[in-house]
Amino acid sequence: IDLLGQLYNAIYYKKVLQIQYQPFESDTPLDFTIHPHYLKQYNNRWFLFGLNNDNEKKDWNLAIDRIKNISELSINFKPSGIDWKEYFEDFIGVTKPGEAKSEKIILHFYGKTGSYMETKPIHGSQKSNWISDETLEVKLDLIINYEFERLILSYANNVKVIQPLSLVNQIKERLIEANNLYR
Repeated sequence: IDLLGQLYNAIYYKKVLQIQYQPFESDTPLDFTIHPHYLKQYNNRWFLFGLNNDNEKKDWNLAIDRIKNISELSINFKPSGIDWKEYFEDFIGVTKPGEAKSEKIILHFYGKTGSYMETKPIHGSQKSNWISDETLEVKLDLIINYEFERLILSYANNVKVIQPLSLVNQIKERLIEANNLYR
């Protein structure tokens, strides 16, 4: 939270930043240059989006709580060309996998979880229909990513993935892996 003001100002005034970042999977911090474009909060965590100067990735994102140090650079700021108001419309979370396209997804939620899903939609594309007294069918049109898979898994035995088959198989695989941890 302490860095939000500084990052917001860098976005507003179009300042290029040198950032020291501590990835969770590494013991040593990384240094890189970013042209900051957007701040987003997801799952009680803030993220900075921008153009990574090293790999020219326009939608690079960093968890702000992993930033160790920030300094401004005196180089020309590069705009992203991304409409950030629309960027997040077709997926959940902050991870947009490459050139992935949205897919038609059908989920079945059971019992009280169905009632909950009807009052608190997963995504703006959600269309819901009770197909029995105990089963709410939810249709979505979005990009499948890690955060969406985690969301489905959080409902455990109260949800069943109906389509697409690739998502059915991915969720089955994750459940098998989790089951193997408890053997």
